[in-house]
Amino acid sequence: MIALAERFGLKNGLQPTMFAARARRAAQDADGPAYADAVSSYAGLDPEGLRAAARAALRERTQVSG
Repeated sequence: MIALAERFGLKNGLQPTMFAARARRAAQDADGPAYADAVSSYAGLDPEGLRAAARAALRERTQVSG
């Protein structure tokens, strides 16, 4: 989700206590290779592909948490 937010251009649009750099560092610390893969997979997406990836990530998150 952090990689997607960054790709959408959200820099400090996260919660006030979670700046983009801190969120990125937390994602890298949690699973650096998975974060790098996510960044890489989103890098070449056009706007429609990026929106589709965001919808898929949200669906997956809902299924896991819900």
